Amino acid sequence: MLEFALVLSCSLVAPSALTLRQPQPYAVRLRLVAAEQLPQVPPPPPPPAQPPWVKSVNNALETSATSTLLAFVLLDLGSASCILGALVALSVPVGADFALALALSKALRGPRLALDTALAALLARRFPSLRAVKVSLLLDQLADTWAEVRRSFDEGRLEAIGDSKSATVEGFPPGFTPRPGRGAAASLAARKLTTEYGLAYLAAKNIIGPACTLLMLGALRSGGRARAATASLMRTFGVTAGSAGAFAGQVALAATLSHVLFPGIVLVAAKLGPWMATRAADPGTTSER
Repeated sequence: MLEFALVLSCSLVAPSALTLRQPQPYAVRLRLVAAEQLPQVPPPPPPPAQPPWVKSVNNALETSATSTLLAFVLLDLGSASCILGALVALSVPVGADFALALALSKALRGPRLALDTALAALLARRFPSLRAVKVSLLLDQLADTWAEVRRSFDEGRLEAIGDSKSATVEGFPPGFTPRPGRGAAASLAARKLTTEYGLAYLAAKNIIGPACTLLMLGALRSGGRARAATASLMRTFGVTAGSAGAFAGQVALAATLSHVLFPGIVLVAAKLGPWMATRAADPGTTSER
């Protein structure tokens, strides 16, 4: 009876229960344990959608950088000229020391560059859409144009010399390349800052510039000694207190007030630049229309 019960119990047990489980390889078990212990990392969020004005400006810079730069310069000069015309027509009295304050603030390149960089970083963090604008394309186009002009000038100068192969830089041995000057260094710094901060860098310059001018004007008008130093500087730079000095002050005030129109100038230039490029590329179609 005992043998019969043992055989019956073995027949009732599932065959899969009697088979031994094959051990898994060590690497497989290690991956399974690691997958169970490590937390699941969520996928990175998609980049935020850019505002329509950012797309418009970037499209203008990518398709017609030269025309957009030209439109920006023309609009900037035109806005300053309109403000100057209004100041002259209304006979707004402006002291000649305003022109001196503007000149002195322009001369402070080192401190202003540090302030521009700090404010550009703050604006880029606060308004990410400003960083997304590819302002560096303008500087690239400007650098390429200037390099082409200089190359043409050098070729013409070498042709005038008559022996382009033996022409070398005067005062230096053959094959020597001088270090870039202050202008080239400033261009490289501006290229780096616009690449990193985009339109925030230009916005910071348009804020720091007028602020430095007003601070310098306040310093020049602060007291007796400051006024005496201002009068001495005005005599040194030839800034008179007559009608010429008043007009110089109006010009400086117009240049300072034109910074307020910077956002509008950027948006209008983004629309005007591609239109100018299209008209320059196909003037016949435009004239027929």
